[in-house]
Amino acid sequence: MERTRGGTGITREFGGAPTWFIIVAILIIGGVAAYALTRPDEPPSTSPAYTYSPEPRPSSAATTSASSTPKPSETLAQYETLAYVGDTVGTVEIAVEQGESLTLAGAFAGIYGADAVNLSVAGTGYVAGNASGEDYVTRADEVVAAAPDLVFVTGGRADAEFAAEDVEAAALELFARLAADLPDATVVVFTPTWDDDEPTAGYTAARDAIIGAAQASAVTLIDIGEPLVGQPDLVSEDGVTPNDAGLEAIATAMLEGLEGAGLAPEGL
Repeated sequence: MERTRGGTGITREFGGAPTWFIIVAILIIGGVAAYALTRPDEPPSTSPAYTYSPEPRPSSAATTSASSTPKPSETLAQYETLAYVGDTVGTVEIAVEQGESLTLAGAFAGIYGADAVNLSVAGTGYVAGNASGEDYVTRADEVVAAAPDLVFVTGGRADAEFAAEDVEAAALELFARLAADLPDATVVVFTPTWDDDEPTAGYTAARDAIIGAAQASAVTLIDIGEPLVGQPDLVSEDGVTPNDAGLEAIATAMLEGLEGAGLAPEGL
C-alpha cells in the first residue's frame, strides 16, 4: 500500500501534482464553468440524476445514481484522504520534473491537498486476482482501514476474462461494502480503459457489467470513454500499458468527469 501526502515533494508549489496536470485541470474547470452558466440551475429530475458529456474529447460522462445526491458544478469539493483502488494503470508512474515520478493516485491527491493511499495492484480487477486474494472485493478491507473521505475505484480491464455476471456481482458487493462501512465517504467509480486496439467482446461485457453495478449502487459513476483506442502513440511498447501521454489522456478524462459531477478539487 502506497501512502503519500499531497503538498510535499514533487513540484511543491502545485501541492504535489505535476505541472501538466494542474494546467489540464485549470483548462477543464474553466471550460466547464463557462458551460455551467448556460445550463439549468437544477439537474434533470429523472434518472440518471446528473449527466455531463464534455466536448470535443472522446465521450466522458458523469452519472450520479438515483440513490445519491449530485453536487452542482459550482460547488468544488475538498477532501483529506483519497483511497485509490486500481489495476495496472494505477501502478504506473508519471514522469514529472527533476527526474521524479508520481502515480495517478499521488497526482489526484496532490491537487486535492490530500493523503494518497494507493491500493492499485497490476493485473487485478473486481474478480481478477481473486485466486491470490488481490481482487477489488478482498481489497475492501484495506480501503476501509484507510478511513478515506474520498474513494476512487478505477480499472477492471483484466475482468475481460471472466463472466460478466460474476463481474457485476463482485462490483455490487464491493460498492455495498464501501457504502456500509464508509457512509460519509464519496465513492467515485471510473470506467476501465482499453489500449489502442478495438476492445474485445469480453472486455465490453465486463465494462457494461461495472457500469450496471455502479448505476444500481450509491456511488458516483464517471464514464471516461476510451481515450487510448485508436491512439497507438498513447501506449507503451508492450501494446497495453499507457505511456506518459496515455496517462495524461486518462487523467484528463477523469478530471472532466469529476468537474461534471461537481467533485473537482477546490481552489483550481
